[in-house]
Amino acid sequence: MKHTSAWVSILIALALVSVPMAIGQTFTFRNLEIPNAQSTTPYGVNDSGVISGNYTDSSSVSHCFMHSGNTLTTITDPNGTGTSCFGINAAGAIVGFYNVLNSFSNGFIYANGVFTDVIVPTATAGTIAYGINDSGLVVGQFADSNGTHGFLFNGSTYETLNVPGADTTIAVGINSNNIITLESLNSGGLSSWVRIGTQYGPLNVPGAVTTAVHSINNLNKIALSWFDSSNLEHGAVYAGGKYHLIDDLAGTDTGIETINDSNTIVGRYMPAGDSQYQGFEGKPVATAP
Repeated sequence: MKHTSAWVSILIALALVSVPMAIGQTFTFRNLEIPNAQSTTPYGVNDSGVISGNYTDSSSVSHCFMHSGNTLTTITDPNGTGTSCFGINAAGAIVGFYNVLNSFSNGFIYANGVFTDVIVPTATAGTIAYGINDSGLVVGQFADSNGTHGFLFNGSTYETLNVPGADTTIAVGINSNNIITLESLNSGGLSSWVRIGTQYGPLNVPGAVTTAVHSINNLNKIALSWFDSSNLEHGAVYAGGKYHLIDDLAGTDTGIETINDSNTIVGRYMPAGDSQYQGFEGKPVATAP
């Protein structure tokens, strides 16, 4: 499915609101591994360096965490089980979901130690919150009798988001310009999108078999993963109309989950010879000319 005219408009709009390119050519990576965890995946980092994400313990139970400086906090929503965390905003508010009966999920916002449910009223099979911007707008997915849809929540009302022609839509990230990143599924597989206003345009890393979009920062730089013909995962950042390929060389697979406004990236990688993902943080040490 093509949306050429829409993508031209999206591309022009992104160029107009983006700052000049400042993605580092070289990153210094450090491992982010929760003590005694089997696997760790950070999904969010704000401009204060606070990181949110998930880890699996030695019993293969999933937990949500917040990492700030030398302080590690495990986050558990008391309304259910199996809490998972994703995006974080400048104020430190984190979004995610917890499991309830019948394997459904409810979304939440965790801010100042308080959990607030995010549940689409028309959902019949669960709500998941993935992204939150600095104004508190939340995006995610919900399921009803017609399938899975994206949503935008402004604190009082929910807007349903559907990529044209898609069977499934998931809203992944949102920035302070209210630009939304989304994934969709249909018979052709996974596709990635950016939404400005009411227009949707595709995101495709050149040469990739599949592109998976993640979050977008306030400078309109987009974190991505892409898969090659050998099904190996790689990281990328879309900024200034270009795709910049960034891999953690310590492993065989890299997925960049988010990028903050200082170009710090976090994500996961597969250490050489291992079968469990570990987290990483990458900070730029040089900028593109």
